[in-house]
Amino acid sequence: MANRFDWRHVQKALSKPRPMMQHFSMNEYEGSLFRQTESALHHFGAPITPAELAKQFKRAKPSALAEILETSVPLGRARKQGAKFS
Repeated sequence: MANRFDWRHVQKALSKPRPMMQHFSMNEYEGSLFRQTESALHHFGAPITPAELAKQFKRAKPSALAEILETSVPLGRARKQGAKFS
């Protein structure tokens, strides 16, 4: 008798709900901080430094916000003007 592959375990694995952002390596806090940073940046409307933007958050560090803003520039979600972002 030939070995037959049992597809039931594959179908079972595929039927389980998977989170949409499974392939991202950021945790929930980092993801929400990314969204909140973009929202705050667009709220100001004028160019602002990461240090000035960090004052709007309780626990955010300017270095973390600078990294988020630097990531947002190539994605077209922010613009860099010298040391400030808009």
